[in-house]
Order: sequence, then structure tokens, then C-alpha cells
Amino acid sequence: MYGGEEWNPHLLLRYGYTLDFFEAFASLRMHGIELPLALIRPYHHFIRDTVDRRRTNDAYVRERGSSWNMHSMSDVQTRLRRLPGQARSFGAEPGRDTILLCGNYVDFALRHLTPHKVILLSHYLYERRYLKNKKLPAQFEIYRLADKLLLGTPSKRVRKETKELLRSFDRLHAVFRREEGQHEVLARGAFRRWMHGEIPFIVELIDALHELLRTRPIKLIVEHTELPPRQSILSLLARIHGLPFLHVQHHLSSDASMVPARASHYAVWGRHMREWLILRGIPPAAITETGSVRLELSRRQVVHTRDDLLACCGWEPGVPILVLMTEQYDASVNYSVAAWLQETVRSLPVYAMIKPHPDDRLSYDAFVSERLAVAPPFFHLDEMLHAADLVLTISSTTAVEAAMAEKGVIVLQPDMPYDYHLNYNGYVRHLAKAEAGEIVTSGSRLTACLRKWLEDESFRSTLLTKGRSFLRKTLTGGELSPGAAVYGLIRRLLQSSGKERAL
Repeated sequence: MYGGEEWNPHLLLRYGYTLDFFEAFASLRMHGIELPLALIRPYHHFIRDTVDRRRTNDAYVRERGSSWNMHSMSDVQTRLRRLPGQARSFGAEPGRDTILLCGNYVDFALRHLTPHKVILLSHYLYERRYLKNKKLPAQFEIYRLADKLLLGTPSKRVRKETKELLRSFDRLHAVFRREEGQHEVLARGAFRRWMHGEIPFIVELIDALHELLRTRPIKLIVEHTELPPRQSILSLLARIHGLPFLHVQHHLSSDASMVPARASHYAVWGRHMREWLILRGIPPAAITETGSVRLELSRRQVVHTRDDLLACCGWEPGVPILVLMTEQYDASVNYSVAAWLQETVRSLPVYAMIKPHPDDRLSYDAFVSERLAVAPPFFHLDEMLHAADLVLTISSTTAVEAAMAEKGVIVLQPDMPYDYHLNYNGYVRHLAKAEAGEIVTSGSRLTACLRKWLEDESFRSTLLTKGRSFLRKTLTGGELSPGAAVYGLIRRLLQSSGKERAL
């Protein structure tokens, strides 16, 4: 459901080039970490042009595929995981009782973790925004990693290590160019220049995180992702030092945001994500279904009501309201589905609202009419869901939230161009495959679908039934809230044995 169960030239090249990178430069290490493993996300950005150019060359793809011998994302997980051996057991040391937590989960910490000592990471911009103006209890500490990296001066030891690693890289690269001079990525001068820019950064980051784990009484690391450099480093250091690393699912995840996965434990939204991880080789015992902490924390009080929306738009009560949730896809895609909506509004007695994604920069002014509007900026998502009768989307998490709000979902499936980051593996079809709602593939079919919805009560009922079924598969429900379920898992990991931490 979440990643697109397909294997294609893009995936082969992306992860084949990654395998070459990992193996060719595995000897570049800092505190036991192979540097390429911590650079996977930046490296995937670096190889974009090569993957895009080569993926349509069938003969080349066949030749490279036979040399890499990878045929699925499970193969990728197996070949690229490369777990380091455990060198120490920090987790067994007396006095270790602190949770290291990503800063964007500060509200979760304030709700559930106040009995514990917590270090909140302030690193990425989004974390600094979440932490701004938060009143924290005395046992909470903010570790300003961004300030340390940006404003601090690397120690003499780190500068010396960086120079040695750069020299080692140059020797390896020279040998690689002689022996594998035709390699599309690693033999290029551009790759050497890129690595000379990345090595000082990654060495300093590894050293800072190693010192944090070594000098603070941290017993558990909790993150919402694994592949950005900081999270990759922490997941590897956790293995080296015998600490549990808990990955709390934050999004409807795709392969590029999860694989290779190295966490010792996972808190996932529900059954679909559990099965998705198992297909990629994650041990079932490492996975706990908890529901979505992110969706629980993002719920906001409804202040602006449907009546307020009607008044704002000058609309009459009693007419159904459709809400299109756009996404960060190419402008041509969002333009197409907005045109579908415009066609429907012209044909049927409905109102329609377009709520742009925060990263959607397309202007929708050309579509605005008496019965089609752009959502007022002061209406937040929960208020739009409260006001809507139907929600339209391609692949957004808002489909889950719509189902939670007992709103029907229309899954839009326009023709979409290949995109290295946003459309490469079938993720855009995951809501359709999960049967989260009625699937439409054109403007005329959207109009026909909405006409049936207006006229046929059984169809409206069926649509809600689909949403409930989708929700049961996607989000685990139970007596405990998602936050309480994750907290229960955290408590167990704080008390766990070394054997359980090694999953």
C-alpha cells in the first residue's frame, strides 16, 4: 500500500548506485560508522541526474541489473542494511535513564514523558519551530545541535580526523577510477568534489552525536525517520553502543523514506504498515501497532464552522461541499485535477473548495467562480474536514483524516509524469490500491461519480463503508490512544534487556 509493490529501472539504478557507493568506500569510518551509510539521503540527491538519464536505456539497465543482482526492495534492505557490530553496551550502564527525542515530538513529550528525563534535539528548522516558546519541565533539556554545528569550532582531533579521511578518500577514489573508470557516478570528478564537501560535515556530525551519547545518560533514542544524516548516524551509533532505537511512524511512508531500515523497534500506525515492513525484511517482533501519534497531536479545535465557511464564500446552506486537498506534485498535475473539479461544479449543484498543500505554489485564481473557491487561509485542516461533505485527493494523508471524520473520499488518479522524488514507485496509487474511496481517472468520471453520489443513497453509504475499512487497516484502534500506546512501548524499552534491544 505505502511504497508501491513494484520493481523498476529507477529503483534498480538508485539502489544499485548506492550499493556501489557503500562497498567502494566502506573503509572510510568515524567512531565505527561507515561514512557512506550516513550520506545516503544527500547521495540520492546527487545521483538524480544520472538515474533520470539512464533509466530509459533498456540495454544498460539489463546489464547493470545482472551485476547488482537485486530484484526487490527486500533485496535492497538485505544488501544495504550493513549493521555494525555492537562494541559497547551503554544501555546496560547504571544511571542511564534519559530519552533522546526528536524536537518535533515535544508536544508528545509534554503529554506523556514528564515522569522521565528527556533531551530534545534542536537541529532541523522544523524542530526549532516546534520547540520555540515551549515551557518545559526541569527534567527536560533542549540540545541545540544546530548551534553546536554552525557556531562551534571543530576540535583539533576532529580536524585531524577529517584531513586523514579526505586523504583516504582520495587514495580510494584514484584506485577506483583506474579499476572502474567507466562508473557513471563514482569515477566522476564531480563525485570527488561532492565528497570533499560532505566529509567534513558528516565527520563533525558523527563526532557530535557520539559525544552526546557517550557523555549523557541516554538509554533510548526515539526518532520519526531514519534516513537523513542525523537519524542515520543515531541508528548506527545505537547499534554500536547497545541502545534501543525506536522509529515512530510519522507519514504514509514510501521506500525512499524508509529503506534501508536499521531501527531496533518500530511503532507503526496499523496493519498495513506492519505488513509493508515485514515484506521488506523487518522482523515482526520489532514492530508494534500503536496508531498515529502525528495525527493525534495535529488535531486542532474547530473554531470556524461550516456556517462560517458559507458566510465567507456567500454560499447557501443545504448544498454539498467538496474539498480538494492538493499535494506537492508538479503544477500540471494539480492544474489537471483543479480543472476536473471546475468541470464538475459547472455540471452539478455542488460547491467546491480547493485547499492547497503548503508546498503547492500554483495559483488557482483562474478556477475561482461563484461555486468554486480557494480555502480561506484562516481555516485549518480540521475545520475544512468538519465543513466538507466529500474529500478529494490523489495520495494525501488527509484521506486518513477524512475517514476519521466520517467523510467520504474520492481518490483522484490523473496521468502523472515520472518524478525522481515524487512519482517513481507507484506511491501515487496507494490510496487506490487500498480502496480508500471511489477511484476516478478523468473530469467526466468525476462528474459521473458525483452525480451518482448526489442521487444514490446506497452509493453514499458504500463510500463511507470503504473509508471505515481503509481506516481499520491503516490505523490501529484500541483502548489506548496512540500517544499512550507509544509511551507504553517506550517504558518497556527503557526497562528492556540487552537481548530485546538487539532486535
